[in-house]
Amino acid sequence: MNPIDLICKFQSALPVVREWIDRTLEENRPNAVSVNTLTFPQLSNVLPLDLLSRAQVVVVTGKVPWERLGVDDFLLAYGAGLMQFGYRNSPLEKMAYFLQSGFDRGVLPENTIEFAQQGTDAIWSGLSSMLSEA
Repeated sequence: MNPIDLICKFQSALPVVREWIDRTLEENRPNAVSVNTLTFPQLSNVLPLDLLSRAQVVVVTGKVPWERLGVDDFLLAYGAGLMQFGYRNSPLEKMAYFLQSGFDRGVLPENTIEFAQQGTDAIWSGLSSMLSEA
């Protein structure tokens, strides 16, 4: 199966995955915790306080939807990256590893949100171009 067919097959599975995510989040809503109540002092250095005040966390290991793309497009971009480049070299994972490394060293980009949004936009642009050619 060629990469375009795989991506299209993955795309057709998105409603089921989205349903699972929605159900998982709803089931875990009672366990949600406001981010600004957590003890991560570095977060307020790199993320806007209004975001930290309104964001809630439900710990569901490895299953966090990306706000910029929405759940379906995030899953499509993530899956396509895995299929094309493998786990460690997929674009979203490379960005996550870069940001985690910077966080660990205390040297994140000045505007981390904008950095992540620009990276996400570039990843989606490449994928949507590939899908439009299919």
